Formats: sequence, C-alpha cells, structure tokens
Amino acid sequence: MKSWTIRPISASHPASKAHQEFAVEIDLPKACVSNPIAFNDGDHFFCVYRIAPIQQARAGQISTSDVKKIAIIQSDSCWDMRFGYPNDDAISGHRLYDKGLSASTTVEVLNSSWIAGMEKANRVHHNHHADLFSDLRHFIIQFHDTMLEFIAKDLEVFTADGPERPLFKQIVSQTI
Repeated sequence: MKSWTIRPISASHPASKAHQEFAVEIDLPKACVSNPIAFNDGDHFFCVYRIAPIQQARAGQISTSDVKKIAIIQSDSCWDMRFGYPNDDAISGHRLYDKGLSASTTVEVLNSSWIAGMEKANRVHHNHHADLFSDLRHFIIQFHDTMLEFIAKDLEVFTADGPERPLFKQIVSQTI
C-alpha cells in the first residue's frame, strides 16, 4: 500500500497573498467513476474511491490489473463534511467554479469562506480562540455524480488494490 501526506500550500502562493477564496489543484489520485464512499464520525474521516480508468484498460492503454486500484483518503481531524451536490454537470454553479475549481479536479481552497464562517460562528463560545481555526484546511474532490467537501487539519492518502466496499468496511471496523 502506497501512502503520502498532502502538505499545506505555501503561504507565498499568489492566491494566498490576495486574501481571496481560491481553489488550487492538489496531488490526489483522480477518480474514474462515481460512487465514492465517505465516512465521518467526528473523529475519523475516510473516503474510498476507484482510481483506474476502466475505459483506458478496455482500450489497452493500461493493464487490466490497474482497474482494481483504489484511493483511501484519511484524516483524524475532520471538522466538517459536505457530500453530494453539485455533480460534474452542475459544477459551473459552484461559488469556486471561476476561482480554480473545475470538473474532475481535487483542490484545496485557500482563504476558505467556509472556515471563516465556522470561526465566526464559534465566537459566541466562552472559550473561543481564533487560532483554533488557523490550521484548518478546506478540500474538494469532484467526482462524476457527486462532490465531497471537507474541513480537516491533515490529510493522508493511500492507494491499494481491491474492491472499494469490502476495503471500506474493513477500515471502518478497525477504526470504530
């Protein structure tokens, strides 16, 4: 199983300097089909999806054994998650569409209005500290029929062989 950590985008990135919300593509395996599986129990976050393009295997461009490759996205610090709409046909209606987000991309959102809104809402808490939100990161994975957005402090990526549903059940059962 191959794994890597997605490092934060540099503060020197032009979008970061502009202090405007902007989506920057990150290095995650591209999803080839829909039907990702996502789970968040407040402590653990997982997303499992198939990454090898079946069409390329059928055309002989890649090995048919690669069709079984899946990606596992994991975080032990997921604060919030949205899963569903918009699909790739309606992505142009997303507020970040003209700010770096496009169909079939995986991005990190810099200067996230979602994170800013979370911090603002938390100001009513008697122990509020704005710095609690400074390490949060906003990620978007656009699949064919659905979108996954989540806020987390860290993100690990694994690739493995096998069907996604049994592997997902195994991961969740070992975690909970």
